[in-house]
Amino acid sequence: MEFMFGNYGVEHAYLLLLIVPVMLAFYHYIRRGGMDRRRWFFLFSRFVLVSLIVIALASPFIARTTHEFGDITSITILFDQSESMSMTSMDRDTAERIYNEIRALVGNLTGRPDSVDLRYFSTGNRTEIGNALYQETLRESRKKNLIILLSDGNNNYGRDAVDTARVLGSSNTTVFALIPDLAREDIYIAGMDGDKKIPANADYTLKIDVGKVGKGRAEYNLNLRVDDNLIHIVNNVRQDEAIKSFRFSFSMNGEGVHKITASVKPKSGDYFKANNEMIKSVDVVERPDVLLVTDSGNSQLSSLLNENYDVVMTDKPRQDFTKYDVVYLDNQPADKLNRWVVNSLHNYIVDGNGLVVVGGDSAYERGGYHNSYIETLLPVISTEPPEKKRKEIAIVFLLDRSESLSYTISEETKIDVGKALAINILNQLDKDDRVGFIAFDYYGHIISPILRLGDIRKDLEDRIYRLRLGEGTDFCDALIKADELFDKCSEGCSGKKFVLIISDGVISDSRFPYAAEQVKTLKDKGIETYAIGVISAVDRPGVRYMMELSDLGGGFYLKPEEYERLKLEFEEEEKEEKDQYSVGVYNRYHFITRDLVQFWPSIKEFNGVTEKSISQVLVTTEGRMPIVTVWRFGLGRVVSLTTDNGLKWAPNIYYANNGELISGITNWAIGDLEKRKRVNIETWDIKSGEEAGILVKSEKEPTLILQDEDGNREEITLKQIDVDMFSGRIALEREGFYRVKAVSSLGEDTDAIAV
Repeated sequence: MEFMFGNYGVEHAYLLLLIVPVMLAFYHYIRRGGMDRRRWFFLFSRFVLVSLIVIALASPFIARTTHEFGDITSITILFDQSESMSMTSMDRDTAERIYNEIRALVGNLTGRPDSVDLRYFSTGNRTEIGNALYQETLRESRKKNLIILLSDGNNNYGRDAVDTARVLGSSNTTVFALIPDLAREDIYIAGMDGDKKIPANADYTLKIDVGKVGKGRAEYNLNLRVDDNLIHIVNNVRQDEAIKSFRFSFSMNGEGVHKITASVKPKSGDYFKANNEMIKSVDVVERPDVLLVTDSGNSQLSSLLNENYDVVMTDKPRQDFTKYDVVYLDNQPADKLNRWVVNSLHNYIVDGNGLVVVGGDSAYERGGYHNSYIETLLPVISTEPPEKKRKEIAIVFLLDRSESLSYTISEETKIDVGKALAINILNQLDKDDRVGFIAFDYYGHIISPILRLGDIRKDLEDRIYRLRLGEGTDFCDALIKADELFDKCSEGCSGKKFVLIISDGVISDSRFPYAAEQVKTLKDKGIETYAIGVISAVDRPGVRYMMELSDLGGGFYLKPEEYERLKLEFEEEEKEEKDQYSVGVYNRYHFITRDLVQFWPSIKEFNGVTEKSISQVLVTTEGRMPIVTVWRFGLGRVVSLTTDNGLKWAPNIYYANNGELISGITNWAIGDLEKRKRVNIETWDIKSGEEAGILVKSEKEPTLILQDEDGNREEITLKQIDVDMFSGRIALEREGFYRVKAVSSLGEDTDAIAV
């Protein structure tokens, strides 16, 4: 038994009781008398000696409080030294001051200041946040790690920063980001988006994004050059938004490689001059050959095709299509497309070619396509779905409330955007629809089972408003709980069933396959999955995950501003007879529709068809009747355009957006515009310092030469990767325009790389 008095104590306190009999013995000795000074001194010294012996036997000790740290968290401060950091209020001195303060604090608390480290990464115009974080995953370190990232977040080179941070998080490493305030203003070319190859004499559509950094308004002129010839000037631009987009349409003279240059001439603050210009390479190729089978020689369709392609027109389907890049069947009845014609088309498509079938009063359901030979090649069935009034639907909302939704989009937090979306979609539903609601972070939390919406609307909206942020993100548990809610739903769940995910898609790579499997399970049970992304600039990988999940679940992915399209999906209304039908883009994430901005033409009539299960519907009427439907058939591609050639029903489709829909359909159906060349180069524009990848298609091994703007040449080593495909790579450190030429005994081809 221990006994403490202040900081002093004895381990065996009971031994102190031995002093009592010692005192009694000394007391008895004193009572006998005869005590003089010498005896008193002798007696006292013996008492002290015995007492010390007893105390020593009791094991006395002094208590002292000490702090010992066994497992110290290592702290690494990563400071971004790229040029873009000079735009901010943070410099190297600031980073060192932060390092010294943290080091001193940790040293005072633990006595181990060496657990704090300062590292620098990135130089020049590269910001390699992902690469810097990846290096931390390779270090031998303690079990617990903390990384403090000092950067403007402009990750423009190397590994994806978000994916790498997820890997670190799974290995017990926490990453904090300190993003400094901007101290300067800058104007720059943020991007140039346009096709890499176009047919000769065709109009080229280019989108240029101009970025602004800083709080003030940017003022500038925008210049556009082709081969150093000025073709467009946009004067006195005033820009308040972070990104402003400009669209241009122009033609380029002659086949071959062309250099497009976009540049801004600032009139306001502009810290960096190097990013005021961007170049892009475009290869103008020989016009593809198009076979147009039609009975109308002067339609809007034929006019548009003749502008961009070499068109051969005929009114009789033939059996040899091999010399054409794409075949158009315009309003052709099934009795003209007999077994032998369709068999020839089948072989033609399977070999990697394209077919476009245009509707009209002699095509599809009006031309006897249903259960015909030609229908076997098409992505649609030539009959409308059975007319029926909308049945009640059952839908389970999965609303993400994880920590990553605390970040903002357009000055609102992502979770607030998600709540608003959920409530807006609820307001589109009928009171007799069945609705369930799950909020999820790492786990799914059931807010409401599947009940009649009219009975729970007010209470459910109130619960949605009161939702708070949770922890990490995992779709899997929420999807399992959604499945369980449908299993328990006995009333009102006999109609169509949906799961709607509202999330930023920030999920661990290792967990995504489990979520994908659960979505497939739901689809097998007839439950379709749709997704709406509340995505900020740093969440781009989340878009891919959300699109994959919705695609696997038989639905599609939407941006927040596109949520009203769900109403078309849910309604299943019967076709109404009208004088005009509005047409719009149904799937914006396809090559054909990606550039169709403000595409809302009206048509007078259309063919009634139903899409096949594995096809993709791209353009529809407001009642969700298919207008453009596509699928891949063997190595080839087939498009159904279920309105006419523009003479009677749909002239507006051919005029809208300068005919971009038809050029998109044709180019997608063709695939590679140069696929018939025996030697064919494919390149991609890159950023300085990156490796340029080059593919050369040739049955004989070619020689590949790279030439810079000064005329310096370099041969690139090629590696054969397939029977008729060769690959080469080269790192290009200097910005500029590099021409590439491949030569073999079969011919030659040229292309270019803009750096």
